[in-house]
Amino acid sequence: MVQRSLSTNLSKNAALFHALLPLDDSFDLITRDLKLGNTPAYWIGVNGFCKTEILQQIFSDLQDPLYTLDSEIRDLPRYVQSKLGYAQVSLTSSIDTILQNILSGPSVLLLECFPQAVIIDVRTYPVRSISEPDTERITRGARDGFVETLLFNTNLIRRRVRSPKLTFSICSLGAESRTDVAIAYLADQVNEELLDTLKKKLSQLQITSLTMGSKSLEELLIKKRWWNPLPSIQLTERPDVACSYLCEGHILLIVDNSPAVLLLPGTIFQFTQSPEDYYNNPLTGTYFRMIRFLCIPVSLLLLPVFLLLSAYYPEIPASLQLTPVSDLSPFRLFFYVLAVEFLLLTFAVHVTRLGPQLNQNAEDILAMQVDNRSRYLQSIFHDAQELTSLSDAINGLTQQLLDEGEISLSTLDSSSDAAYPLLEAAAPELISTLRIKSVTGVFLILNTHDLDKRKQDSLMPAIYLRDLDPDAAPSQRNADLTFVRAPAQLVQSLSIATDNSWSPTIRYRALGNRGFLYPPFQAAYQDGASLAASDYGHWTSQSYLVPGDTHEAIAYSQPLILPDGTVYGVIGVELLADYLWENLPCSELQNNGTYFLAVTDTEELSASELQLRPVLRSHCDGQPGSADESLALRLHSAHTHRYLFSNALYIASVSPLNLYSRNAPFSGKHWLLVGSVPAVQLFAFAQRLKQLFSFIMLITLAVGFVCSWLISRRLARPVAKLSAEVAAAEADSSAIPHLSATGIRELDQFSSAFTQLSKDVLDSSTRFLRIMKLASAELGGYELRDDSVYVTDNFFSMLGLAQEQPDPLTPKAFRALMGTLEQRWFYRLSPANNKVFAIPQPDGSTHYITLRITHILGESASEVGLAEDMTTTVLEQQRIEHERDYDTLTGLYRRRAFDRACDALFQQPEKLGCAALLMMDLDNLKQINDTYGHDWGDQYIRQTGQCFAANTPANTICSRLSGDEFLIFFYGYQDQAQLRAQLELLSAALQRSVSILPNGKQLHISISGGIAWYPTDGHDLLTLKKYADFAMYQVKHSHKGRMCDFDIGSYHQEAYAAQTQQDFALLLQEELVSYHFQPIYSARSGRVAAYEALMRVDLPTLHSPAQVMQLAHETGRLYEIERITVFHSSEIFQRLQAQGLLQSDALLFINSIANVSLTVEDVEEYAQRYPELLKRLVVEITEQEDLDRACLERKRNIPGFSGSFALDDYGSGYSNELNLLELSPRYIKIDISIVRGIDTDRDKQQIVSNIVAYAHARSMQLIAEGIETEAQLRTVIGLGVDLLQGYYLSRPAAVPAPVAPAAQAVIDQLEHQRFEPLGL
Repeated sequence: MVQRSLSTNLSKNAALFHALLPLDDSFDLITRDLKLGNTPAYWIGVNGFCKTEILQQIFSDLQDPLYTLDSEIRDLPRYVQSKLGYAQVSLTSSIDTILQNILSGPSVLLLECFPQAVIIDVRTYPVRSISEPDTERITRGARDGFVETLLFNTNLIRRRVRSPKLTFSICSLGAESRTDVAIAYLADQVNEELLDTLKKKLSQLQITSLTMGSKSLEELLIKKRWWNPLPSIQLTERPDVACSYLCEGHILLIVDNSPAVLLLPGTIFQFTQSPEDYYNNPLTGTYFRMIRFLCIPVSLLLLPVFLLLSAYYPEIPASLQLTPVSDLSPFRLFFYVLAVEFLLLTFAVHVTRLGPQLNQNAEDILAMQVDNRSRYLQSIFHDAQELTSLSDAINGLTQQLLDEGEISLSTLDSSSDAAYPLLEAAAPELISTLRIKSVTGVFLILNTHDLDKRKQDSLMPAIYLRDLDPDAAPSQRNADLTFVRAPAQLVQSLSIATDNSWSPTIRYRALGNRGFLYPPFQAAYQDGASLAASDYGHWTSQSYLVPGDTHEAIAYSQPLILPDGTVYGVIGVELLADYLWENLPCSELQNNGTYFLAVTDTEELSASELQLRPVLRSHCDGQPGSADESLALRLHSAHTHRYLFSNALYIASVSPLNLYSRNAPFSGKHWLLVGSVPAVQLFAFAQRLKQLFSFIMLITLAVGFVCSWLISRRLARPVAKLSAEVAAAEADSSAIPHLSATGIRELDQFSSAFTQLSKDVLDSSTRFLRIMKLASAELGGYELRDDSVYVTDNFFSMLGLAQEQPDPLTPKAFRALMGTLEQRWFYRLSPANNKVFAIPQPDGSTHYITLRITHILGESASEVGLAEDMTTTVLEQQRIEHERDYDTLTGLYRRRAFDRACDALFQQPEKLGCAALLMMDLDNLKQINDTYGHDWGDQYIRQTGQCFAANTPANTICSRLSGDEFLIFFYGYQDQAQLRAQLELLSAALQRSVSILPNGKQLHISISGGIAWYPTDGHDLLTLKKYADFAMYQVKHSHKGRMCDFDIGSYHQEAYAAQTQQDFALLLQEELVSYHFQPIYSARSGRVAAYEALMRVDLPTLHSPAQVMQLAHETGRLYEIERITVFHSSEIFQRLQAQGLLQSDALLFINSIANVSLTVEDVEEYAQRYPELLKRLVVEITEQEDLDRACLERKRNIPGFSGSFALDDYGSGYSNELNLLELSPRYIKIDISIVRGIDTDRDKQQIVSNIVAYAHARSMQLIAEGIETEAQLRTVIGLGVDLLQGYYLSRPAAVPAPVAPAAQAVIDQLEHQRFEPLGL
């Protein structure tokens, strides 16, 4: 055959392939025209055989000019290696080879001037996941099977046989299909002659296609012979079976697109083998194979031999004949055959328990499949939740940034800007983790405050990074990653695409334990981070959707904890539901099953009923439920459960996933993998066998019926006699029955067993009564039937009913007496829901008796009760509850008991009436502790508590809140006057209470208290506490030893002042200011010469820059204002200039504080960020105080700074001549008070004229600010000012408007008049 080759002409090569392939007609064949530098190229490939992301990366690398070494390609191999080093590439000039590669998956690149094509092999075939073959299921062993991809199948073999002798030889069959066929063998085990024969046959096959896979190849290789019906080639879909034969010297034929592997040569002994034999020990496996082999001749010869022995043949001696010749008939012979078959079938069914065993095997297979899958899934989860290295790395970065002052824990979660240094430093670590682990996402959320106090929908800085295909090869430029949450600046710096649901921050939605932020963070925060961060790890027990996204997912997260115990955020990983179900194929569960990921609170999986909350479920057609429905599984066997859905029964196997440590906070949440299959389908095979056996048994029933009738006549008479004797024995329960013999062995054995059983029962009852008497706690009991009652001797005396015991004791009288007991002495229900009775004793004490009642169902239904004396246990419990609720020092309520009692009152507002909450604090307690010791301090507190207890009425609740704080709640009064009288009595009693100190002095109780009234001040306990606390501290700060009412006016005034301070702190922390720009125009041309940056503030209590400056003066925060102004205004100004919204060469006037300067680090940072703007910066001094010469010099000597200053408000009285001399400004701004009315005031005109003369003589420029009318504009231009600013020309705005047309017209007119006398 003549080998066809490419030419150096690209157009001819492209036309050739258009003729050889249907490139214009077949939609899956795609082409692209490319330009590699100056070299044209043409690409051909098959759509779907290569991932789009990889193709885009290849095209980008080939065409991007930044990566092009030469404008022309001279050395093609070197060029390909440098560009596509990450892909498998080769060069060829053979047209046939190129065609075969195109149709097999690799793509081809043709280039101008080169007679060679570049073969790029980055193919990826559409494949199904590896699962157990349906035709070769086993109960033990591996669960994987061959698939339709040749490369996957060879990998499964190579994974088990890692021998250097293992060889895979590949060839292509089919003129049209070009199907790949691999020959696998061990070089030192294979029969060389057989191998050569096979290769020769394969090379001689002349076929068009091999689309039917291994079956077609089997028929082509082996010609069937009529005398040998057995196949010479075996097939298997199990890799373990194939590898076993391979190690025995067999040859494997692996056909692409076929899930079955051919084994040759095949022998008859292979028909007696099962895949499970390989997982038994050698002796057991060999035994089973021998049994199967022997069963073949037995099944073929047993029945004919029986017929032979049943009939008469002259060759058989008479002594060996089973039936005489005279008795033999066709009917009897047929009956014998049927009888033998029936006996064999009955023996097989009842001895082997075929139906239940088949059902049990099906359940065992299901359980084993789920168990294997759970181990695989658990390894995925364990790998995902191992975040120790990531946590350590981020903690190290955080500590470093804290030490360097780049971030602050107090402001870390306030905004993305405050957290950006940490987010930027942590991003590479998150990307590395996402690359290493088989997870679809990774995230970092920063928060340093209590989430229970955080507002709904508040924003938190975060990074949420996602990789939708973690198993694919990573892109060199992270093109396969997307940001779901990240600051915009970080997105731009890393050049990673954003998801459709992208947002710069995460919105806190207060989902509680359902989210991935709250559970781990709050557990560590409230616990004080006493455990390791991984111990607080938490898997979301419900799937979630990121707002704006459609990908259902679950996540694992754990808190970030610094060495000092500070909790400042969480890190975690995400697993998409789609990715999880790729690893949980439904096809392996009887092709109609489904998998659930579920959570349960039940400790024991062997419980009779298991309540599950599904987290995720696989999307299989026809399967029940959703992830939001709860399931109740009822225990069926050791491995499986049952549950009903839509009246259909399902069998489910449950396997635990151990995700939490035993002592971890979330260890009570048990994760499970549930595999579910409809019972009808799981037991279908066994059901069909049952139907067949039922039909056979119907025939035997007819015969059995006749026989039973005959036998029953003989058995009826002795049985009736025996029944009468048993009935007579039942009337006397205390006597042992004696039954007469019947002559029937079985019945006589039953009579003896019944007699012995009665004797044993009586003995057991006697022993039980002795045990009850010897028990440490007194026990009593009863048994109640419909017609009788039995009680122990001490039962009624234990319950205090000894005098009321009825005689006779009937069921009706017993029930009435038990009802009286419950009405009279019922105490409460125990934790086990048993009734507890408080029985008074003659000595005045009380005994506590627990009554446990059990109902026994059946033909002889009864009610059994056990009474137990629990006095010791109940008294101990009462003591513990009292210590829990009462303060040991004062005897008053503790905080929780006080809250509980008050909450009960607030549930019944009609009992409150007029009420008041009094919060008090002991004065001078610290002085007493320091002077006389803590024992006297305790005496002081105890005396106060006793005074409260003795001088408060019954409708009062007292509590010791903490060390020296007390709460008293008065309720049930008609009005405030009545209640105030009670308060005055209490105050007088406190003043009368006196203690004698060690020095002989008297100590009076001194208390400062605040009163909050119900319902005047509040309607709930929390509000009253807050207001009373405020009133108490108002008293302590003003004059101690008094009680004052809550004043809402003072509360609001302090709250507003606190809010103002809070807003100011928030402004500095998050730089919540914006800047507007007002143009400064040339007085000659009207062109923009500069812009002045003006601060704008819009907060609830701050609206003007003057307020901000006043607070900065008062709090000493002028430096922060100076830094915000310089950096923030410059950033906005530079961005607007880059967008073309501001004049590019204009100057920037920034208002500066005269006696404040930036640090050296600030100056270096500014010079690095805005080097060009530094040259066009004008510092405008606005401080109304005297200039600070040192600060002035530091500003003037900034490297790169032009040194231009502007003196603002000149002529207003603040900027005097001394400031003018010290500053030596480049610009002087005439104050608006002089400009206003200058068109009519000659004194103001003279002042401006003098300033102009002074300034121009020293090369200074004058700016007239505040121009509001045309007359003012004409006047100042006429006086010789250089620059103009005011509302008449343009107002300040975020993006200022151009100069007003009327103002521009005036400027042009005056400029024209100035040059007109000169004739210019």
